[in-house]
Amino acid sequence: MTYTTWSNDFSVGVPVLDGQHIALLNLCKRAANCLKSDMEGATGDIQEILGQLVSYTENHFRDEEHLLRESNYPGFAAHRAEHVEYSTRLTGFLLDAGNGSIDRVALFEYLLDWWELHILCADKAYMAFLSPPD
Repeated sequence: MTYTTWSNDFSVGVPVLDGQHIALLNLCKRAANCLKSDMEGATGDIQEILGQLVSYTENHFRDEEHLLRESNYPGFAAHRAEHVEYSTRLTGFLLDAGNGSIDRVALFEYLLDWWELHILCADKAYMAFLSPPD
């Protein structure tokens, strides 16, 4: 299992959002390292990191959605729906970890796929609405 590295290809042109995306990537990388570990206590570590991801994404989604509303972004409803789906799924993984029944491979793949696809597709779609005119 390998994880992506931040590059300018992921930038949405809004420094605060890029910084939050980098922080989310770092949390996902920490989760990936725990998911690869067979060490005693790794499940507790995964649960802690997932809790941090849930909390951080709530704040990030709030900030991003605020900017999208202010810019009258026409894809706002669909974008927000992706956020809701992600939060729901992440909370489900957190509950599974708390019950000791975490599917490590499914969680890893979900975090990686969602992070990359959401930023490269959904977030990139709003760039023109948030970027200052030339």
